[in-house]
Amino acid sequence: MKGGQESKIKECKVCPAGSYAQKVREYLKFDEWPIELKRFCAPATFFGDAHDCDTTPGWFLSTDMMLDSGGVLGIPQGLKYQMKSYFHISNPNGGKIELEYRIRGISEHEKFRVMVNGDTYKDENTDTENKENDDFETWESDIVEPGP
Repeated sequence: MKGGQESKIKECKVCPAGSYAQKVREYLKFDEWPIELKRFCAPATFFGDAHDCDTTPGWFLSTDMMLDSGGVLGIPQGLKYQMKSYFHISNPNGGKIELEYRIRGISEHEKFRVMVNGDTYKDENTDTENKENDDFETWESDIVEPGP
């Protein structure tokens, strides 16, 4: 499937009374950049220059079909790369966000941060290298309240 691979129900089935099908959006491997995920590069400190964003790869698709922000060169000093998206949670009980990620070669001034609705859920500065599961870690949010 092109773009983010999503789990889809491909046929109608009769469900027992009182049950429902939860909406799930799942992004796994990518053939092309998903249109829902917006990429940004900006100066983060006085060392950063907005013109440097034109000469760095920023967020890109890696050869293993994953989203990458550093590649071999890493993130240049003074810049920050951001990825943003807007999803509407329609389940009245709320929903969860789960990320599988890895961090390699992070410097003391870099951070991996996850924000949902303006609240910081994850803010760390630690490599995931040399951990089980090919250096990947999984983070799962608390319940995120549905939108209006």
